[in-house]
Amino acid sequence: MITCDYFDLAGNRQSYDLDAVVDIVRGESSKKAGWVALIVFEPASKKFIELRDSPPDPRGNSKDEAEEVDENYVVSNFQLSESDIDAIKNDSSDWTFIDLNK
Repeated sequence: MITCDYFDLAGNRQSYDLDAVVDIVRGESSKKAGWVALIVFEPASKKFIELRDSPPDPRGNSKDEAEEVDENYVVSNFQLSESDIDAIKNDSSDWTFIDLNK
């Protein structure tokens, strides 16, 4: 179990188990330009969380953040459909990861 923190939609700090999430899609964050985003789904709470990494500085270091996002954000920014969202929420174990950065 790897416990990590994120900020929920209300701005409160929450915890989740990184080992329990399902990787959904990777692409560019629409919340922070130039940052790489990984959308994960937490089956226990049925929440989508955006894990973001900043572009590396000259020494190769980057910042990271985690924030809950709603389904509309995932659909409008990561080329998923409403039926994809329903499928993920109903049985995320069958989901095939999408990498939009390739």
